[in-house]
Amino acid sequence: MPVTSKRGNEVLLNLKNHGPLSTPILHQMMFPKMWRNNIKKSLDVLRKQGLIRRWYVLGGKYGLAFYEIAQSPEAREAVAKRIDCHPDELIKPFYRR
Repeated sequence: MPVTSKRGNEVLLNLKNHGPLSTPILHQMMFPKMWRNNIKKSLDVLRKQGLIRRWYVLGGKYGLAFYEIAQSPEAREAVAKRIDCHPDELIKPFYRR
């Protein structure tokens, strides 16, 4: 079984409760505070595990990346096991981009 991090679980809980979030918004929500680079590393690990997905909104100079819980049944089951909830609670509507 893969090692789960407490902060990674906190990121997943924030995504579950608030929907798609960007790194600056997650930075404001995390308690105790995390450095932004560490939040990005945590998001990258979760993304490589297939638990979250990233999408971009164009605008400004570079655009902005948003993260949300992946909606495949396998990903929802894995996330639900990590944050102790039912997989159906993680179903989110499709966001038109």
